[in-house]
Amino acid sequence: MNIIYVQSYPVYHDTPYDEPFFDLANRDKWMPALTCQKGFPAELWAVGDGPEREDWQYDTLPSLPIRMFPPDQENGDSRYHTSGALNRAALKAWENRIENLNDDTGKPGVIANAGWTGKTESSEVAVDVRRQGNAGKSGDTQKSDDAGKSGNADGSETATHVRKSGNADGSETATDAGKPGGTGRSTDAAGPKTAEATAHADELAADLFVLKGMDGGVGISLANEVLIPNRIPFAIIIRGEWYHSIIKHAAVVLYETEWQYRKLTRRSWRFWRTVLDEDKLIRLPKSVDTRHFAPDPQIEKEFDVMVVGKVVDGHRDFQAIFEISRRRKVGVVGGGPMLETLKNKYPEITWFGAVPYADMPSYLNRGKIFFHSGVREHFPLSVIEAAACGVPPVAFGEVIHEDVIPDGVGLRVSQKKYLKEIDALLEHPERLHQMSQSARRYAEKHWNHCSTQGAITGMVKKARTNK
Repeated sequence: MNIIYVQSYPVYHDTPYDEPFFDLANRDKWMPALTCQKGFPAELWAVGDGPEREDWQYDTLPSLPIRMFPPDQENGDSRYHTSGALNRAALKAWENRIENLNDDTGKPGVIANAGWTGKTESSEVAVDVRRQGNAGKSGDTQKSDDAGKSGNADGSETATHVRKSGNADGSETATDAGKPGGTGRSTDAAGPKTAEATAHADELAADLFVLKGMDGGVGISLANEVLIPNRIPFAIIIRGEWYHSIIKHAAVVLYETEWQYRKLTRRSWRFWRTVLDEDKLIRLPKSVDTRHFAPDPQIEKEFDVMVVGKVVDGHRDFQAIFEISRRRKVGVVGGGPMLETLKNKYPEITWFGAVPYADMPSYLNRGKIFFHSGVREHFPLSVIEAAACGVPPVAFGEVIHEDVIPDGVGLRVSQKKYLKEIDALLEHPERLHQMSQSARRYAEKHWNHCSTQGAITGMVKKARTNK
């Protein structure tokens, strides 16, 4: 089975350039790389400012091909940008798969068909390339949590990758070999090469598409214009949005929390929403590199409470952070449009602003506990990053449930009594030490960078039976 993972958001939705996307190592790339390791050829597709092909390498994981496609829009909300080039490539990859089956080769892998120009006669659906507007905006959506970004990025460590350029004979030449600890990107790379990207994608055959995130325009456009009309099997990884009308067509749905599971399998007052068959669902663990995010006994615990997250309105309870700072020493890591305003309003809090992601463990280790004051994020990545550093995560029990922060790993506090509960934990060093050790052990066992292996196996099995 050949599997193509697709980022539902353009890479520039969270960062202004493509560079950080390639440099950062996180579940977005570990999961498809682990898929390759399990014997299922996989690629990662994304939409960026220029189509290109790179081989991404991390640690001992297999090399992961990443393909970039140009967006259809230049303006408007980037969340809803689409890519007709990606849609056409996906349709062709599926047709290649069918062609292989018809040829009775038994190998739905790479085939030669370099003359394809993005048009197809065998398809029953016309792929609409939307140049303007918010194509991904349609459909019924419901917000459950945000991306859970830490600092100014969501990933882990620097990875090695190799940029390749097309030659006249169709072969590829490596123009820049990455080295561990460096970006591995060419500094004098040429501009967008649409023909090159099309030629690369033309060779592919795909059996399954995995949409990483459900509410981005790239993923919604791909599903509505290509996957659903052509009955192409696809899976969805739930992230910020937990429901969209495309979900009922998915062969597999990967969820992160029991809260999401209940919402998807129980009927609500929104009677028009499809209740999903439990057999379609697989729980997908979070992932962090627990070798990078680890306790550091050399760092002084100078803050009672550390907070990490974007400083934007509506994402977290800043008043709660302020109330804690009136009795405890608090440090906040994260940038955003409200940073300067809050700095002036709450000078007793230490505001670090946005910091390089590679430095995040050193900031987390400066706190005795980590406090997640989010009111919309049901499973932020920062919770497991703190736990991996041995910094017990604390969050509102009304928002974060036991399956996210189990008893003993951290503390779920009441929105009415959180100050007393936090004080009680900080005033008992032995209890705090035991919780720190438990958090670290739990992260190593359940949230390491290879934690998605079981979900990958289950996804492939269900995709074969739930078509």
